[in-house]
Amino acid sequence: GADYGAAHTFWEAAAAQGLAGAQYSLGSAYKHGHGVAACEATAARHYAAAAAQGHGWALEEMGKRCEMVRSAPEQAVARLACDVLSRGGHIGPLRCGVRPDGVRGLFVAQAVRAGTPLLGVPEECTLWASAAGGSSAGGEDGGGGGGEGVARHERLMAALLSARDDAAPYLETLPACIPLLRDRTEEELATLSSPALASAARSQRAWAEATAERVARRAGASVEEADWAERVVRTRAIRDSAPDGSAALRLVPLLDLANHRGGAGGGADPIVRTGDGVVALCATEDLVAGDEVTFCYRVGIGADELLLDYGFGGEE
Repeated sequence: GADYGAAHTFWEAAAAQGLAGAQYSLGSAYKHGHGVAACEATAARHYAAAAAQGHGWALEEMGKRCEMVRSAPEQAVARLACDVLSRGGHIGPLRCGVRPDGVRGLFVAQAVRAGTPLLGVPEECTLWASAAGGSSAGGEDGGGGGGEGVARHERLMAALLSARDDAAPYLETLPACIPLLRDRTEEELATLSSPALASAARSQRAWAEATAERVARRAGASVEEADWAERVVRTRAIRDSAPDGSAALRLVPLLDLANHRGGAGGGADPIVRTGDGVVALCATEDLVAGDEVTFCYRVGIGADELLLDYGFGGEE
């Protein structure tokens, strides 16, 4: 028979260096019990690591195991799901789909009961910045002034700009263009029925320009890159807690595919279970197959604030 023992030693060493082909071969060895005791969980972990790098056969294997991978409208989303799974995450009966209005979202693939865990993203997969000065980029700094909220907003922008290989699957799913109310021309702002909303958009524009320049200098990025990071943080970060318990902003892969819930229906809420270091999305009500999974981006936010900070809602 084949000398799987020698091959396994080679695959282990190569997989540890991040070679997708070796990770796939290890997955197959554990799936079929070639040279090792068969173990589906270990096979899936190695397949997921290879699939996260775009290995075609590994993506096929993960598609058999995970609805999110199988149904992903873009390969980048499938790769991100595999990256989360390879790092110890959990993905329940969720699929990523596109609503009739063309907006991407999360949907349940089967009926689930209230309390069902739908998604579990290890904190190590997330990007965060705290009011106490820490961030997922490491180290501490004094922020950009203007209060704790502004400081952690800028620190998270810098963490996003400094994210490299570990966050690559997540970065590939982020939109290149994020239009906001502040991008409208003066003529367009003048047509809003709320002068206060138009004034807020102008103020945000000036603030964002100054912030992008400040963060660009600190992160060694261009102003255009920093402006993009500000838009990502503004529209996708959730309010959360840092490892030290202080208030934080956090970008959570896959979770940010879910759309905002303003009223009733589609109930799910993200929580951080500090005991196991997982950001979890759990159903808050019974859902049937095909229901969209949404959560409240910010408690008490009004339609005008949604338009100002997220680019939807309010006056259109």
